[in-house]
Formats: sequence, C-alpha cells, structure tokens
Amino acid sequence: MPPDPKLAGLRRQIERLEASSAYRPYGVHEPRGAHTGLSFGDPEIDGLFPDGGLAWGSHQIAGSAGDPAAARAFAAFLLARWFAGRPKAQALIVQEASALREGGGAYGPGLHALGLDPGRLILVQARDGTEVLRLINEALRVRAPEIVIGDLWDGAPLADLSVTRRFNLAAASARVMAVLTTPDLTATSAALTRWQVASAPSLAVRRRLGAPALALDLVRNRHGPTGRWILEWSSHDRAFSARPLVPGAVFGRAADGLADEGAIPARAPLVASLGAAPVDRSGAAGGEVAARQDAGSPFGAYRQAG
Repeated sequence: MPPDPKLAGLRRQIERLEASSAYRPYGVHEPRGAHTGLSFGDPEIDGLFPDGGLAWGSHQIAGSAGDPAAARAFAAFLLARWFAGRPKAQALIVQEASALREGGGAYGPGLHALGLDPGRLILVQARDGTEVLRLINEALRVRAPEIVIGDLWDGAPLADLSVTRRFNLAAASARVMAVLTTPDLTATSAALTRWQVASAPSLAVRRRLGAPALALDLVRNRHGPTGRWILEWSSHDRAFSARPLVPGAVFGRAADGLADEGAIPARAPLVASLGAAPVDRSGAAGGEVAARQDAGSPFGAYRQAG
C-alpha cells in the first residue's frame, strides 16, 4: 500500500518544527524572549547543547533503582537554578498519587534548605498518570508556568513517544520546559534529553556533611553528545559544580567516581530532606510512623495531616 501523501507531509512538517530554532529557550538570567538554554554553570555540560543549556521542550529524569529521590532532587535543583535570576517565576509540580505513596510529597523546609523557595511552587496531586499528563498538557496550552514537572510512577509508561512529541511542540511554542520524573527509562520517549540519576557520596571535611551530590548519566541528547558527571549542588549559590571522575570507575555505584581520595565520603540526605515520609504504610502504628519521621528528618518532626 503506497504511503499516504498527507501523512508523509505532516511528518515532514513535524520534523521541520522539531529541528527549528523554536526549541531554543531562555536561560536563568535572560528575558523570556531570549534564545539561550538553562545553563548548568559547567562549561563541559553546557557545551553539549546548542544554546548552552537545556532547551524548551520535554526532558525526562529517572532515578536509579531504590533511589527515586535522586530524580526529584535533580528536578528541584534545575528549578532553583531557573529561579535564580527570575524573582517572579513560578513552576507547577503535578504528582501522581502512587508517586506520593511511594516517595512522599514535597517537603517545604527541605526544599528551602536545598535553595528552592516552596512559595513559588504550585503543587497538585493527581489521581493517576493519565490525569498528570492531562494537567501538563493544559499547563503548556495556557503558558502560565515557566516550568512544569510531572512526577510519575505507575503512569510512567503513558509518557510515550506520541505524548512527549506533543509536549515538545507545545512547550517550544509556549516557551516552557516540561520535566518528567519517572522510576526508569524503559518507555519509548521523544524527550529532548533523558537522564539517569543517582545519589552520589557527599565529600565531607573533618566528618562534616558535605554538599549534596548527584551522579548524572545523560543517556540521550537530541541536540548533541551524551556524557556522565558527578555534580555537587550549592544551595547558597544555586549552582552546580562538577567533580572529576576516577578513570575506569564503574559509574553509578555508591563509592565510585571520587577523585579526592583524602575526602571522607558521606551520603547526602536527599531522601530525608527533599520529601516527606510516604503516607500510606499499612500495618504501622501512628506513633511508630511519627517516630521514624522525626528521626529521619533534619528539620524536626513532620506529621501527615488527615
């Protein structure tokens, strides 16, 4: 059967749009109409992207097995980086109910400690992945928030090729960035970048807790090469700094990628500081849950209302 000429023409039009300069976004210190990327602040990473940073469109972040908080931490750092030079910017975060049960909700004091003002966030809880994607689509259509984050768990396979391609086109037109955090990268996706993220050991000095660190693996970059790094995050400066990798290290394991052998590796408490404790834990007594939350949070007691 010969190909449909109308369908072939539509595909060519989509390819031209996806390859056009409409994907070039504004950066953290630029007006919304400027065409620069969201810079990481590291020349090596920024140099991988045509505009010196992440572009308008969809980007996917997945945490390593057993470490979903790392993906959420990376998304929070990107938000803080975006907000650094934009005092009036806001972001929408939509969390699937199963993601909340599995990893907990956004915790205001923890976000603030990581350099992200929770007062500039609009938090929405969705019933399922379908509703998360619908809300993201509506947010892109109205062009209100500058960044939209969708936290998916059970609904992650729904963010497939067709959905992410539609997000790319809508986000490029609206000059908005859509970030999807998922438990893995198994689903086929048209996201401009796809990241595998894991918590990295914090380099402490004299047994003090060091800066939060992430092991980043850029497994897909539509506009350039890929790479892998260990980045430290400065909550005060709201900026990343790269840490050299050890040659030949097996990337992604807890103690790998450390170049400073004299430093003391210590886990950065991303799980405790970024998210509240999961709500639904059947069989646990209320007092035991509160005790675990009190012990696990550096900001004191946190108890779920309701």
